[in-house]
Amino acid sequence: MTFQEAQAKFAAIVQSVTPGLSAAQLVAVQSQLEDLLESLPNTAEFDPIVEAIQAVSPRLTGQVTQAVLDDLASRSAALAAGATLLEQTAADASTDARILQFDKPQLVAAALAKAVEVAQELCDSARAKGLSEVANQAQTLVILLKQMQSRIKVG
Repeated sequence: MTFQEAQAKFAAIVQSVTPGLSAAQLVAVQSQLEDLLESLPNTAEFDPIVEAIQAVSPRLTGQVTQAVLDDLASRSAALAAGATLLEQTAADASTDARILQFDKPQLVAAALAKAVEVAQELCDSARAKGLSEVANQAQTLVILLKQMQSRIKVG
């Protein structure tokens, strides 16, 4: 290989480095530089090309590192977005599960049972005090509440 051929090859490799190359592409370019370095004769005539390769190689390594870091950062952002979506989905599923488990009907049934109890106490108290019309209305309320209670099926 002549000095001019080595110089032309070096120039072609360096010119192939453009902004936006992926880490894999940058590694391929770095491999080409290493191959060129190994193929150069070990003479003083080729020292300027060897020095140029040695000067470019660390910069290229830095670009590879930066490309990998950028890729990891974008994946990290996507992962964070995915985790947020997963958390939201889990929260929605938990809400749906409570609805499917009839939490609200259970609460309604418990409140209704208490209302039946209080209405029955009102009815008993009205009878004890001789308020038969109030007792009858309270008894009607108790019957209606018990009918509603029997229609609610608890979990």
